[in-house]
Amino acid sequence: MVDKKLREATEQLLLRNFAKADDILNSLVPEELCSNDKILFLCISGITEAIFRDRELGETKAGISRGLAKQSEDNELIGWAELSMGLILSYQGKENEAILFYELARFSFEKGELFGLVAETWLNIAEILLRQGDLKGGQLCIEEAKVFSEKSKDEKFKKFLDARIKLLKGVLFLESGALEHAIREISSSIEIFEDYKAKYFIFEAYSTAGSAYIRMNEYEKALKQLEKALEIRLSKANDINYALALLKIITLLIIKLKRTQFALPFLQELDLLAKESERSVLKGINYHAKGIYELGQLNLYDAEKLFVKAINYYKDFSKIDYLYSLLLLAEVHISKFLIFSNDIDFEFAERALNEVLEIIGEHPLFELKISTLIAKSKLLLVKGDTEKARKLISKALVIAEENNLQILKNLCLKEMEEIQNPLATKGIRIDQALEYVREIARNWQI
Repeated sequence: MVDKKLREATEQLLLRNFAKADDILNSLVPEELCSNDKILFLCISGITEAIFRDRELGETKAGISRGLAKQSEDNELIGWAELSMGLILSYQGKENEAILFYELARFSFEKGELFGLVAETWLNIAEILLRQGDLKGGQLCIEEAKVFSEKSKDEKFKKFLDARIKLLKGVLFLESGALEHAIREISSSIEIFEDYKAKYFIFEAYSTAGSAYIRMNEYEKALKQLEKALEIRLSKANDINYALALLKIITLLIIKLKRTQFALPFLQELDLLAKESERSVLKGINYHAKGIYELGQLNLYDAEKLFVKAINYYKDFSKIDYLYSLLLLAEVHISKFLIFSNDIDFEFAERALNEVLEIIGEHPLFELKISTLIAKSKLLLVKGDTEKARKLISKALVIAEENNLQILKNLCLKEMEEIQNPLATKGIRIDQALEYVREIARNWQI
């Protein structure tokens, strides 16, 4: 029988309430625990140690717990040891390595018929795959999680897992462009998460809903969702998620709502967060936000330099963020070419857009693919190749129609209408060109 407080610590860990789990662990006296509980204590404390105090000591604790768990031949302990190592690696951004440990944890939990924890590991893998842009892989993991969640005898945990499944289905719909479905799944998850006081997941749900409303051009609704997210104070363990939400609201206020003054406090908060954190990707998010500010001021050269810096940090963190940043950088180069007629900008833009399309490949990232095809059509318009531009918009329209993506379909139809009288010509006046830049900024999706 696991110590009551130690079991509570594991529950808080699964809710991603790392600070609460750490507080509970600090109230325990390891020497007073039975041998198996001591191993579980070591597993959990390895995570909180790595996050809040000493990364190397945390990894050492997790490593020792793995050895002891294997000696015990207890499937639950072995699963927790592997899960702990996976969470530590995921926190460090070593996501492919984290997946390997989640797989090992899943195998042990399944042997022990701990089906709720099997579902947990499937959902952790799904989170990573969705962030990497592997929507098909993410969907398969979500389906597996649902199967094992239904087998769980722990009704309370099952309800929480169902909420996680809804949230990840929302992310899946978001990235595939089914925005109304995304809102429905995310909204239904929030009430359940609130019952569990799962701050991290409530935050993620509001933040993801904010992204969906932005893509639906419902900016005031998006603003409310992001404000609700940022009212939730997350621990150090979730500083990247908090920074990404700050980036969303900064982009929304500057680019979509033209309320730059309201964005300045968020820019300052993000800058401070990036300076205080040891996690390098926060520097990339900060550069991205500063680039958005410069783009809003139409300082294209400064925006370009900042986006290039951001991309270098994103590449090993999140394929989705990397691709959207690359697309945004390409659009800045299109704008510069439109104004200054510099062939280097044309080449950079073309190379970046081709890279985005190549990486997407057959992945069902329909929102991103359609946005990239539209950007490439604008690039061809700049060169005066109206026919090729029209073919790209037609291709984007087919993708939207085949996947029943009405909002993206309407965007394609709008582009098709405008292509008959393209703004992008060599002799364009500067004031018209700047308006084109503003239109690119308005159409860019978070």
